[in-house]
Amino acid sequence: DSLVYRRDSARGKQMLVWVDRNGGEKPVGLPSAQYSHPAISPDGDLLAITKRSEYGPDLWTHSLSRGEATQWTFDESRETAKTWSPNGADLYFESGSPSNVYRVALGGNGKVEQLTNQTDGGWFPGSITPDGRYLLITEWPSPVADGRNIVELDLDGQNGSRYLMQTDYHESHLKLSPDGTLLAYMTNRSGSMEI
Repeated sequence: DSLVYRRDSARGKQMLVWVDRNGGEKPVGLPSAQYSHPAISPDGDLLAITKRSEYGPDLWTHSLSRGEATQWTFDESRETAKTWSPNGADLYFESGSPSNVYRVALGGNGKVEQLTNQTDGGWFPGSITPDGRYLLITEWPSPVADGRNIVELDLDGQNGSRYLMQTDYHESHLKLSPDGTLLAYMTNRSGSMEI
């Protein structure tokens, strides 16, 4: 198993590298740029990443096998918190202020679809169920709110959304196990952020 991360340089650009379990590094093969929030597709070929362009920090995908890059957004908003659908056909991300959740169908016409309509705070995609039906989201009710909640959004549109966890604490950085039975997340219930 490997981990991909970004390393800062003195000029504000980063080189993306693979890191194995022993700490060994191997370049991903992309030129240095201002990168953030990398996410690998389920098949391991596409790297979704935020990369600064002439428009601002936009959403890109890079094929690691073919070396091809595709830009999906072209505005001044920063696109972050990327989550892949289980089949790799769709990519979910956060953008805007207040933050909302969007989806882009990579195999279709590349149209970006807004899935939430928050007017305060923000929603950040965290993980998706193995069947691809539900997206788990961290909800930040408002910029002055203490808690962050976990919300389940029905991507079929039949059941809307519901709270899985609504507390006065911060719950964030959601990740479902591959079989969908366990949810890992960060919380500050103990007084410090813990998993």
